[in-house]
Amino acid sequence: MASYTVTNKKRNMDSIQFQVTLIVISFLSSIFVPFIILYPIQEILFKPQSVWYFEAPFSAYVIFMAAILVTAIILLINVLSEPKTKMKNMLKLGITFTSLITVVIVIGLCLFNYEYMNSQGIYKNKFFSLEEEFIGWNEITEAKQIFVKKDGITKDDKFYFTLQDGTILEMDISSKVKKNKRYIRQYLKKNKVIIENVYPNE
Repeated sequence: MASYTVTNKKRNMDSIQFQVTLIVISFLSSIFVPFIILYPIQEILFKPQSVWYFEAPFSAYVIFMAAILVTAIILLINVLSEPKTKMKNMLKLGITFTSLITVVIVIGLCLFNYEYMNSQGIYKNKFFSLEEEFIGWNEITEAKQIFVKKDGITKDDKFYFTLQDGTILEMDISSKVKKNKRYIRQYLKKNKVIIENVYPNE
């Protein structure tokens, strides 16, 4: 009996040490891991041939980072809480397991959150969606390039594309999008759409 108690305590200690290690790793890795692994995984799984650019929106990186931090918090709560009864312990384990599964699902959704362009049009896979949305260049009837002023510098910030059905597609002008502006202008111009520049009010 005494041997069983010692063995059980040792297992608990080993489990706690393992979780503490994971907590520390999760906190530290949340800062840089999303920026290291998200794009390469998406590129392998989803990037087609002959695209102008392919990228995940910045929000995907932020959500990925938050998911890793939440994992650390869940494990920390699990380590600090000490249920007094078997029922409460089972409840704690159930909540912990469910929370971790939810985090894994959120991270999976981040992997499916991307966008790219080619000569056919714009492809977007939004968060909470597992299917690509396609917008052909011929579906765009109006285009606006929105400029903003930050720290005294005016720079391009977003594209607003109005579609045939009246809906507006908003797109951040990231560094990759900026490098392909000439293609965007070229293909819009083929459909007699000229990009209107909208500057901030002084």
